[in-house]
Amino acid sequence: TIDDKNRDLYFYKDGVYRNGGETSIDVDIEEFYQDESTSRFRHEVIEKIKIKTLTNKDEIDSDDNIKNLRNGLFNIETGVLEPHRANHKSITQWNVNYNKNAKCPKIFKFLNDVVLESSERVTVLEMMAELLWSKSTLTKSYFLLGFGGNGKSTIRDIVLTMVGHNADLSFEDLSDKYKPAELDGKLVNFPDEIDDTKIVKSANWKSTTSKKSILVQRKFGHPFPLNNIAKHIMPCNQPPQIDDKSDGTYRRIVPIHFDQIFTHSLTPELIKKGAKKADDKFASSLLEDEEIAGLFNSLVLIVRRLKKRNHLTFSLTVGEVRQEWETITNTTKSFINQVLVRDEKGMALKTDYYRAFVKFCGEKGFKVDGINTFYANFQKEGAIDKKARLHEKSSPQHCFSGFWFNDKPKEEPAEKNQSTLPQ
Repeated sequence: TIDDKNRDLYFYKDGVYRNGGETSIDVDIEEFYQDESTSRFRHEVIEKIKIKTLTNKDEIDSDDNIKNLRNGLFNIETGVLEPHRANHKSITQWNVNYNKNAKCPKIFKFLNDVVLESSERVTVLEMMAELLWSKSTLTKSYFLLGFGGNGKSTIRDIVLTMVGHNADLSFEDLSDKYKPAELDGKLVNFPDEIDDTKIVKSANWKSTTSKKSILVQRKFGHPFPLNNIAKHIMPCNQPPQIDDKSDGTYRRIVPIHFDQIFTHSLTPELIKKGAKKADDKFASSLLEDEEIAGLFNSLVLIVRRLKKRNHLTFSLTVGEVRQEWETITNTTKSFINQVLVRDEKGMALKTDYYRAFVKFCGEKGFKVDGINTFYANFQKEGAIDKKARLHEKSSPQHCFSGFWFNDKPKEEPAEKNQSTLPQ
């Protein structure tokens, strides 16, 4: 029994303590003590068992070197596998059958296919290895970035198959009253996809990344302090806008890019862009026991080095992360910086600026804002909305002034060369 206000009762089965101890006792009482099986009797039995089995939460899975696997207790440092034993209080079991000879050639091939930067492939492996380090001091969250079928979901399948259970909380869920309690006892928080269209609240995300204690509560339960050990792995098409833009935010972020596109219907245009044929059979083979056991063996070696070094092999600086985040999340500002120049006399149709913006986003792989959103953001950056004549004989039209296109000579007035605007 966990010694807190909730006093959750666990029962031992197949090498691990599982939630639902009260239900297990209720079933046994009904089977063996039918004559005494009243509500009061069951309550008294359960309460007595709880009192006699009170266990401090710090005693559970307390040895960070010992990982509970399906076929025994494995010591990360010594490489020794021992039989399960009931006096080892563990509520987390990895879905791995240890096999010291197992390898994972298919998973390594997959990583080579989906993560094009070799340094980021190392980061992916260190990300998964950190799951073996519950007391990690890295204080990092991993963001898997990329549009379309690019392998992020398969990475998720591999991680969840290996770990066995997870939380799947988005940023919004982390700010919810009850959902953060789902992190308790989990090794990873790996949602399917997070919403990158909203400005997200970062307070609980930052606290749970840094292992600061937060007060959480299950529905109908008592509040309790949570020191989160679950690593946040957040897949998204592109980075979300985060409400806190301090160094403390960007220090926690590790971006990993999935730029290779896989599709079941290859067209000449997609082939030209470097897309590859999706292979569902190959993807399924990555989850076989041999591959997962082989991956676990590799991660054991990696986490040993990670603990000694205490930092990722290829860490980005705060400034590098900030620049990438702001470039992608503020697409209007990026468009201005790379396509336009500030020019008091510069003036063109509002729709011409938007067409150039759409073209820019398409070339960069950025999310395209709607026309009204772009207009609003453009004005925030200094564009002036006005009705003006671009030609002497034309009627007034809806224009923006204050910027001009950097591939046109500055001395060339916009109102005299409307026909040469980018299309």
